[in-house]
Amino acid sequence: MNIKTKKNVLTVYIAIAAIAAVLFSAYRVVLLKQYYDPYDMSFELGSGNIFRMFEYVLLAIAALMYTCTFLFKNTRFQLFSKRTSTTSISICAICGAIMLAVAILVVVYHRGEFLNFYNNSFLHRVLFIVALGLLFISSVYFFICASTQFANSDYKAYCSIVLPLFAVFYLGSIYFNADLIFYDSNRITSTIAFISVVFFLLSEAKVALGQGGHAFHFAASLACIVCVSAHILPTVFLISFWEMSLTMYRVIEFSTLGILLYASFSAVNSIRTMEEFIAPKTEDQANETQS
Repeated sequence: MNIKTKKNVLTVYIAIAAIAAVLFSAYRVVLLKQYYDPYDMSFELGSGNIFRMFEYVLLAIAALMYTCTFLFKNTRFQLFSKRTSTTSISICAICGAIMLAVAILVVVYHRGEFLNFYNNSFLHRVLFIVALGLLFISSVYFFICASTQFANSDYKAYCSIVLPLFAVFYLGSIYFNADLIFYDSNRITSTIAFISVVFFLLSEAKVALGQGGHAFHFAASLACIVCVSAHILPTVFLISFWEMSLTMYRVIEFSTLGILLYASFSAVNSIRTMEEFIAPKTEDQANETQS
């Protein structure tokens, strides 16, 4: 498969992810408006099957995005954060600013909520506080990416390890939070979104450390776009124009807006830089070409 064909196929994948993100977001807004009561944060009886089907289809589309790893496993791309262009610097700075602002807002306005011994378990508080600290450090990674001086430094590679840890610890804190209903659709879609963030940020760290996995990074960015959009965009829309309350957990979930922005540009950047980073031929392939 030549470069032009590969780029065309990748473009189709991006188009599918973008369309799916829009449709899932719009449909979830409709579902929440119809079946969700924002005052007592409950769902209408009988609506569970509808939301469960939504979640199954969401997972199916996310899994579909990963099929491209089999088509382009020998193809390499350049990290979006390594392209020292005005666009990449701006996007990385915006992403870092969003994550930093979210962390500050949680500390300033909701610190009493996760320090309350009566509402939350000790393990939940520890995991949440660690996740919050990692969120601060994660913002540093994107600020380093926005700096032309430190863009290719070892500090950036080391900071990239923190990225997936933030999402992992936050998922852990959600799991041990007894205040959240286990079968709450908002909790389930949030979990799906953060799992996709874990895979994307893990692939980001792997590529930043020079461990390869470029095709997986592209696929993870698409799955992240679909899953995060399906959760955070309806949440932001309904908080802005409806009665949905702004809880501590929804505030920290706003950090995925920056990750969504970065994942979107990262996916497009994969097509731009594919021609520059084709995997070299093996020794056997080189010998066959010479013969």
